[in-house]
Amino acid sequence: MNFDDVKRRYKANNKILFRKESPSFEPLNNQLQKADRQVVVLWALDCAKEALREFNKDYPNELRAKICIDTCEQWAFNETSMKHAKKAILDLHSAAKEKDDLVYQSYCHAIAQAGSCVHTQKHALGLVLYECSACIFKYGFEKGLDQVIQKIDFYHERLNYWQNEPSKSRLNWALFLRKKENDRI
Repeated sequence: MNFDDVKRRYKANNKILFRKESPSFEPLNNQLQKADRQVVVLWALDCAKEALREFNKDYPNELRAKICIDTCEQWAFNETSMKHAKKAILDLHSAAKEKDDLVYQSYCHAIAQAGSCVHTQKHALGLVLYECSACIFKYGFEKGLDQVIQKIDFYHERLNYWQNEPSKSRLNWALFLRKKENDRI
């Protein structure tokens, strides 16, 4: 994989090191575009929980990330309203502005983007862009790239899992997520 564009953005002190057009994400982006909306929601919430585990290692007292995931999951499964989920998402995006810490900011945005996938799957790649940026900020460029490559493999593995998981159709989906047409990325 070629990460020259990421290296340039890193050296330029950009806050988001990856772009939707990054060649390293093209296969994942293509797979997400073809995926059913419910699959993308399950994938995003699942990946967000993994991001939360990493986030909690460094920021165990920050509860808004978990609240965001839990509330968005409840929204997806018809247990709360969009109003509550939107508040949790916006609270987490706001949290990112409270610290001058790029790892913290990136994880907050990544998890909030994952929660936003319940609304529209166009946010799916936002999770990836921010979480991979967090890896670079946390571990430095070279070691962070190793983490990013592992993350990309993880994203594919989880997406394949949810695409083949038969129980997803038996979940108590919110009415707007029961529609069969895809909300393409």
